[in-house]
Amino acid sequence: MVDGYELLSGSCDFFVPYNRRLGDPLHLGDFNGDSFVDIATVNRARDDVSIIMGFGSSCEDLRLASQDSAIISAAMKRFWFAWWNTGLSPNGKQRQTSPERWEVVKEVIRSLIDDCGICFLSLGEVAERDIPQLLGASAAPLCELYDDSLPGIAIVYRSDMTRSVKQRILTSYYLRNRLRRCLHVELSANNALNLHLFVLHWPSDAYGNDGPLKRARLAEDLRQELDDLDVTAQAIVLGDFNEEPFSSVISQGLEASRSRERARKKRLRYNPCWRQLGEQQSLQAEISGVRLGAGTYYYRQSGAETQWYNFDQILLSSSLLDPQRWHLFEDELSIWCKPPLSNDKTGKPNSKFDHLPVLGCLHPPLTRTSGS
Repeated sequence: MVDGYELLSGSCDFFVPYNRRLGDPLHLGDFNGDSFVDIATVNRARDDVSIIMGFGSSCEDLRLASQDSAIISAAMKRFWFAWWNTGLSPNGKQRQTSPERWEVVKEVIRSLIDDCGICFLSLGEVAERDIPQLLGASAAPLCELYDDSLPGIAIVYRSDMTRSVKQRILTSYYLRNRLRRCLHVELSANNALNLHLFVLHWPSDAYGNDGPLKRARLAEDLRQELDDLDVTAQAIVLGDFNEEPFSSVISQGLEASRSRERARKKRLRYNPCWRQLGEQQSLQAEISGVRLGAGTYYYRQSGAETQWYNFDQILLSSSLLDPQRWHLFEDELSIWCKPPLSNDKTGKPNSKFDHLPVLGCLHPPLTRTSGS
């Protein structure tokens, strides 16, 4: 039971809030929000796993066959997705990558898929030749999407959790020059979820002063694509926008609102990443624990009022705000800030990287219980 609703998909549902550290108390997703479970061994053991769950002094043993069964059990009832600008191959052009850098990349990919249960992982700044190593980072059955005509963007998804995947590239024009900066993926998952995912990496200001104009044009064309979808269609837009949530390109160009009520009423996009602006933890948490960052992108040159920016974002159609359908599990929206990608003492990405992954989660439909 969750706030007057019950799960349509069954009663043994748990989830792992992966923005927390291994061994932290983890919410148990069935029945109520007051149960907790400490399942540190789930992320390590490949054999039988014993999970102790309880609240206060009461607890019971819940045995799972293996780590894989635990992850699949959770992932089949929720849909986890993520975006990460890896920085491996800017513009899709492969460059020499040190073994140390590759080790970090593969560990992040492994953790996102094997530990976090990510089903759909979108990646930026990768080349086609990078794909084999990316797929080899996890033991899970994976497939990839990559198109030479849209260099730099790759999708890695779990083949055992999806029924069908279709892709097409969205093309825009700026001063008669073709801009290919977005991949439209239609995905059908095994759990009766049908999604439109728009994965993008918009041009930055590093390669000329027309970046804002290009992004404005890309936003206009993408908004039209989104508006042309059926009113019941469920869509997610994710990637590196090279714009902040409050930018007019996002808020007006893509009509993405910080308000769920406004998004529902006007059929706008909802941008939950407004909640991620600024420090990711309180001063008290910083003093007593591990340091987290203050954005998704860290700009190493000094002199600006901040070196942190929220360029990596997740936007959702208003149809993903209806709890009686597949809907956003907003508590689990997070910026993945963990070693070896980030530094525990500063929260910054280590010197070989500048972006942190963003993670999102969809919850299966809830139905109102009698009397609620």
